[in-house]
Amino acid sequence: MPDAMKDGECSSQMLDKIRQARAKHLVEVFGISTRFEANQTGLPEPTASPKAPSSMHTTMHISFARAWAALSVQQRQPLLHAWSMSGVEADLIKEHIAAVRLEICKSGRGNVFNDRLEEDIKDLFPSFFAVLREALVLDGKDGSDVAMYEHKFEENQMALKVAYELKALKAQEG
Repeated sequence: MPDAMKDGECSSQMLDKIRQARAKHLVEVFGISTRFEANQTGLPEPTASPKAPSSMHTTMHISFARAWAALSVQQRQPLLHAWSMSGVEADLIKEHIAAVRLEICKSGRGNVFNDRLEEDIKDLFPSFFAVLREALVLDGKDGSDVAMYEHKFEENQMALKVAYELKALKAQEG
């Protein structure tokens, strides 16, 4: 880790290097042929039917978060309970998976035709809840009820993401 980042500071030059490295990594890992390599963000480009996708990945994580954030705390709590009791077979879980899939398809980004998309969404539940728990604790709150976490999409900026990751790293180190 560069010394400047140890203190939680990150210059615009450092942020630009992080953005470029992130984009390069995503293009190398997920790009299909030569149709994605020009993408400067590394995020999936819109896929308009019948055009084939230019990236193997989708905006699955942000779509999961958007579908979750669209629910009220009162709607999230039974979903959490259904997950803890029944796992993926509960109707509430299936409804949430459908809502995430709809978010992904609305954005039209990446391989929305992936036949494993629902399975991939199911796989996100445990890690999503773990990250919400960690975020609540990092914010100085009780992490026992992740339904209470409210997403702040306006804070979805590279500098804030880096600052959050540094805060989480410091918390891990003790």
